[in-house]
Amino acid sequence: MKKNTAIATAFVASVALLLSGCAVSTTGPSNDSLSSLKIGWLLPQTGPISSLGAPQIAALKLAAEDIAAGGGPKISYTGGDEAGDTAAAGQAVDRMLAAHVSAIIGAGSSSITLSVIDKITGSGTLECSGMNTTPALTGYPDKGLYFRTVPSDVLQGGVLADKIKADGGKSVAIISRSDSYATGLADATVTSLEHAGVNVATRVDYDPSATNLDAEVRKVVSSKPDSIILFSFDEGATILQSLIQAGYGPDKVKLYGTDALPIASLAKTVDPSNPAILKGMTFTQASSGEGTAFTKRLLQKDPGLSTTAFSPYFYDCAVLIALGAEKAKSTDSSAIAGELVGLTNGDKKCTDYAQCKKLIDAGDSVQYVGAAGPLKFDKEGEPTTGLYDILVMNADGTTSTAATVRRTIEK
Repeated sequence: MKKNTAIATAFVASVALLLSGCAVSTTGPSNDSLSSLKIGWLLPQTGPISSLGAPQIAALKLAAEDIAAGGGPKISYTGGDEAGDTAAAGQAVDRMLAAHVSAIIGAGSSSITLSVIDKITGSGTLECSGMNTTPALTGYPDKGLYFRTVPSDVLQGGVLADKIKADGGKSVAIISRSDSYATGLADATVTSLEHAGVNVATRVDYDPSATNLDAEVRKVVSSKPDSIILFSFDEGATILQSLIQAGYGPDKVKLYGTDALPIASLAKTVDPSNPAILKGMTFTQASSGEGTAFTKRLLQKDPGLSTTAFSPYFYDCAVLIALGAEKAKSTDSSAIAGELVGLTNGDKKCTDYAQCKKLIDAGDSVQYVGAAGPLKFDKEGEPTTGLYDILVMNADGTTSTAATVRRTIEK
């Protein structure tokens, strides 16, 4: 759905004002006081994945409340809209760096992060994302300053391939937007399908800026698959409409998608008069922790959220940054970054900021097991384990979690 620019701009400004609190002007991160901590966020408020911005921001707000309640610093956020646009994202980052934040949380989109990571880490600023899944960020030369709390799509590709094989899929067609997020996930999925002995009948990569994808859909249909995977953003609704018109809806073939599709509103977008149009379509996503104590608290705080996707991962970014500052006794980016790997691999487990702070103050080695579960960062700041939800579309356009599976990266 396209948004009115003026309304979107006003919304972004109001959210940024809400989260910025009463931050005072400063010339740089303080090294002698942990009474406050300035963090920037670069998250989608407009653009193709804007539906995911609200839960991410709600999670950061909840983290700030929990950190303060646990005896930690007052978090003041400086927000910026990544907007699905590299120029806009770059300008937002410039504003955050000028505000001398100790860390930037985001971006949501892997493509946007790849466009700004050099600017952020090159300035000596820590970056943490709870949504970047592209394998292109593994081993990135980030000066030890980039972290992510969500695992690489190397894991999700395996989850998706296993599900397709379990469903009896023998011939799979893939239609994927051509960007760092979708290409990396499609590559990982193809590799996993081949290892599982499932045939990839065709793969079509499309230009995300294209206004007509009929030719790409025809190529997919001509391969006569029994299963079709979409790696798409909101344009996936148009692709699904074309597939259904060609006789390749979920009543004829198995349809699969992933977390970048606007899952909560997808069926109504495809056919407003028939929310059952996608009944049975299956999705994989990094687990949102549906039904956990964390998501229940988040929805109590913000009952208007239509999804909690990726919210635990952004919450964990904020808590880890605050714990890093506590452990380092500093708000300096490099000092905080130097503590994060250790904070996920220590001897004593803790599940919230207050518990971890007490252990740190006692001189103990801690392992933060957060809202998204254990992270177990490797030396490059990558989680080595992750949980994935398998969702199935219901007749009313909602989804149910059919299963949650754990995957671990073998080193």
